[in-house]
Amino acid sequence: MAASAPWIRAIGILISAAALSACSNQQIINKINLAQTGSYDLAGDRVKTAVVIGEYFKKGETKIVLLDTESRTAFDMIPKLHAKSHKTVQYGQLRMIMFGRSFAGQGIGSILENFFRDSKVSSKLQLAVAEGEASKLLAATLRSNDPLYAMNLIEDNMRYGNLPHRAFQDTLFDYFGEGRDFYLPSLALDRGELNIGGIALFKGEAYRDRIGINEAFILKLLVENARDGSYTMPVPNARPEEALVIRCISSKTRMRLLRKAPVPAVELGVKLNVVLKDIPRSLRVATDRDLARLESGLEQELKGSITAFIARCVKLDVDPVGFGDFVRSRTRGWKEKPFYAAYPSLRTDVKVDLRITQAGVGKLGNILTR
Repeated sequence: MAASAPWIRAIGILISAAALSACSNQQIINKINLAQTGSYDLAGDRVKTAVVIGEYFKKGETKIVLLDTESRTAFDMIPKLHAKSHKTVQYGQLRMIMFGRSFAGQGIGSILENFFRDSKVSSKLQLAVAEGEASKLLAATLRSNDPLYAMNLIEDNMRYGNLPHRAFQDTLFDYFGEGRDFYLPSLALDRGELNIGGIALFKGEAYRDRIGINEAFILKLLVENARDGSYTMPVPNARPEEALVIRCISSKTRMRLLRKAPVPAVELGVKLNVVLKDIPRSLRVATDRDLARLESGLEQELKGSITAFIARCVKLDVDPVGFGDFVRSRTRGWKEKPFYAAYPSLRTDVKVDLRITQAGVGKLGNILTR
């Protein structure tokens, strides 16, 4: 027993130290405000910045508040906010930044570069563009009492909705790299509630245009192997007001370079398995022949939608799909400027292979499974 006494004392010291450390951390957390979601807006010739912070009182008790300030620069957010808070504002837990549309239109490159160089900024940071004033969208999240409400909304829509999966590193890669343009989720208010409005497209560092949530699914198909997301399309040979919703189960897109120059040409092969949702009354799917006819019609509709989306990107002179990067990877001595000078003449041959794996219950109560 005597021999074991030193070990017992040592264990006691370690437990006491851990307890003291826990008490110390509790005191520290009570003396700081953690900035977890922030925003940038233009206010005349000044920059308006805001943060949602979590005020921690004791275990299980948190209150979130919005702090905002104005300045002539976008880089003194935290020092300015210190002056409005009775606690030190820390941004090591910053997980979400929204840019007001007007602010994003002037370019966010300097912000991206500043975040890239700052070791305190987490690689888990999410970015988005607000339709309108970003601080107003932040204010709308206060009722949730969740300082990361906007981030969670975006990440849920990446996992289960139409947003392509994007991390901070992906945005930096697209911004600093050649042959592609970056894009960010677009947020808007609908009856006072925050919702996903689509995707904000950028050229260089500046906001160029926005695509809706339906078109976001097209982009998701083209840039990743999607395992979720929904797309609303017209019913082939039906009334214009009738629509069919398909839900993606799995997809894969492959590109093949058909021609490098003088006009680049790319073939896109899109293969996807889908589930049908909310079958319209006029749609008859009772036999394998009916199903094959429907699949062929949906393939043509989706092919047209993909072709139209690419044409819109070309017209806007943005390349969110990364055609330039794809051609660069297969071309010796590729140069960005000559490629994008020829970009308006880009030729794309789209092939869609769509397979319906299940049809949900429609108004007629039809159920079709394979």
